[in-house]
Amino acid sequence: MDWGGYEAFSPGFARGPLHEVDRDAAEMHFFGLMEEKQERKRQLAELARHSGGFELDGSDESVEALDRWFRANVEADPDRPERLKPIWYAVAQDIGLWLGDLLIERHPHLEWRLFVWGKTDVSYQRPVIMGFKVPNPKYNADFEWTVDVYGHRLAKGLKAPEGKLLAMLHHREEDAEGKL
Repeated sequence: MDWGGYEAFSPGFARGPLHEVDRDAAEMHFFGLMEEKQERKRQLAELARHSGGFELDGSDESVEALDRWFRANVEADPDRPERLKPIWYAVAQDIGLWLGDLLIERHPHLEWRLFVWGKTDVSYQRPVIMGFKVPNPKYNADFEWTVDVYGHRLAKGLKAPEGKLLAMLHHREEDAEGKL
């Protein structure tokens, strides 16, 4: 795949999984990522345009095009086939940011937050979308984690429904309005 000028986000420090770092490092990552969010989305849009030939305009059709492109290109690390190639984790993060901002654009009462409840929660110390109109105030959408899992399934050749990204977005839109 031709990556063009795509550059991955760098939090500015060596990090492990966010649930394993101390709170200061998790906050540094979160605030750095939020500060770089527009650049991350620009990088993803350029990558989509350059290597996929489509525009990320926020329409459902562009979400579908992104899904098709991701499905066709995501790949496992040849040295560690249980993992994605490292660059794909950066792309998954950027897709998560783009989808999260798209959800917020469509439902402005939602917002990005650092999830700090429950050290065993899969989203602990990760950037998530919160503010859903549901009874559980800790309910969140962790798009990056979900895109990572989707990428793993695809790279391993496991079944994964087409249109997953759009389905994920629409499901969270229902949650945003309390239509669980």
